[in-house]
Amino acid sequence: HPWTDIFFVTVWREKKDSFQLVDIEVFNGDTVRGRKISEVELVPYWVRGKGFVPLRIAKAVAESIRAAESRFDTSSGALFRDRVGDKTQYPSCLLMLYSYIRVQAMYKEEVEKGNKVFAATDARVSQFLEDAQRGDLKKCLKQAKETIPTVKDTLKAMPTIWFSLLDQVGFYNAGDMQFIFLSPVINATGCVSLMFDNSKGKAKLRRIDLIDYAGAYKILANSTNKEPAH
Repeated sequence: HPWTDIFFVTVWREKKDSFQLVDIEVFNGDTVRGRKISEVELVPYWVRGKGFVPLRIAKAVAESIRAAESRFDTSSGALFRDRVGDKTQYPSCLLMLYSYIRVQAMYKEEVEKGNKVFAATDARVSQFLEDAQRGDLKKCLKQAKETIPTVKDTLKAMPTIWFSLLDQVGFYNAGDMQFIFLSPVINATGCVSLMFDNSKGKAKLRRIDLIDYAGAYKILANSTNKEPAH
């Protein structure tokens, strides 16, 4: 879960013609990526990165998945909790989860209080979803002039039902820019990023991005000269 930087790990056992859930655990992303619990930062990995925000998210997810595959490699024979090392991770995970919930709540509070910028942004997000679910993104894409052509073509080709599955999962302020992230409630293999320019006190949609987790994973796997795990 990139927004909280928490891994939710499930263990399944094959039983006849099906699988049975036998164990569940949560881990802080930093420990899966190799840090000790004493070195954990209570800020999601992608927030600490540099560069264009949607690329940070894609890179953070890809690096985290690669780290998890290495960390939980079953060929080692070790119990999966022992592979991470630090076992007392609930406090840090709870703090990360609380921080995420608080930030999401703060956004809603600002909208409800009538904060002009937040209210305008929220209205633009709702309009984007309504237009997308109708299959008419012409107006939004005209406004979002910095959207790259391939993303425009992909958005136009997406089935309208996919947009009905989107829910707001995060927001991020970067100076005069505000990013809103929308993710499918099921099968979240990526998300939509809406970038708004608030420099003049208005929420002007400047760019739409599709953050493809699988695509970022493949790029990282190829750059490290390793085949993606199956």
